[in-house]
Parts: sequence; structure tokens; C-alpha cells
Amino acid sequence: MRTSLVVAAAAATLLGTPFLVAPATAAPVTAAASVCPVDGGDPDPYTAKATRATASVTTADGRTISVELRSGNNAAAQQHAWVKISSSTPLRATDQVWLEVTGDSGATWATCGVTSPVAGSLSAWTHGFRTSTSAQVRMVGAVRVVQTPTDLVGRTGTW
Repeated sequence: MRTSLVVAAAAATLLGTPFLVAPATAAPVTAAASVCPVDGGDPDPYTAKATRATASVTTADGRTISVELRSGNNAAAQQHAWVKISSSTPLRATDQVWLEVTGDSGATWATCGVTSPVAGSLSAWTHGFRTSTSAQVRMVGAVRVVQTPTDLVGRTGTW
């Protein structure tokens, strides 16, 4: 499995595509909730919003789904990050979006805030999670699209 991921990553790099496509089984192991940063709730009212990394995936049936790793400040001026997916065609309730977080420079990853969109909507997002000033802490936005024969997983670059 690791070899196929390396080949897929190399192909994506050569094609200039900023995401990794892999079967759903390659998704990171969900860590205990205590590993995830503090959940800051709905990011809609946040200020100073910025997009930190983006990617897109195209499904077998032709849907293109964009994934954005975003940041912004809550009312207490604390920075949070969240992941947003969007599409010009309706999302499905089986699509998922989440934030991947590492506190050890990428040796292990936690899956935080797994969210599914309302069927038929054009966007969905996770809650905001508190960021860190530690260079060891990194974040990635991810999306999983259920399709046949294997699920499609896309990830943004690391922030």
C-alpha cells in the first residue's frame, strides 16, 4: 500500500496537482479527542479569514470538489483553523471533510472534526480548531468522496 501511495504522490507532483489521491483505507488513524486542538465551534463569525492551502478532487462521475484549509480569529482574537469543501454541483451526505493535525512534525496525525454535508448543499465545513505557534504542529485539510470501486481522498498542502 505504501508503494502505491508514493507512486500516486509522485504522479500528482509531476502533474502539478497539490493533493494526494489515495484509497480511503489510507486515511489517517483517528486519534483520541484529546489530541485534537480545542474545538472553537462554527467559524462563520470569525474575522481575519484567510485561505492557507487548497486542493481539488475530481470524482469518477465528473464532480469536482474543492477543499480549503482556512484560518480566522474568534471573538477573543484566538486563531483557529477549519476545512471547507465546496462544489458547483450538489454535495452528497456521504462526502466528508476533516482537519488532520500533527503535533510531532508529521510522525503521527489526528483526524479532527469529521463532518458530512447536508445532501444537495454546495459547501460544508468543520468546526474551527485552535492553532498553535509550535513549529511541530501542522494542519492539513482533507476530503473523502464515496465512489466505486474505492473512495477518493484528497488533501491540501500542510500549513
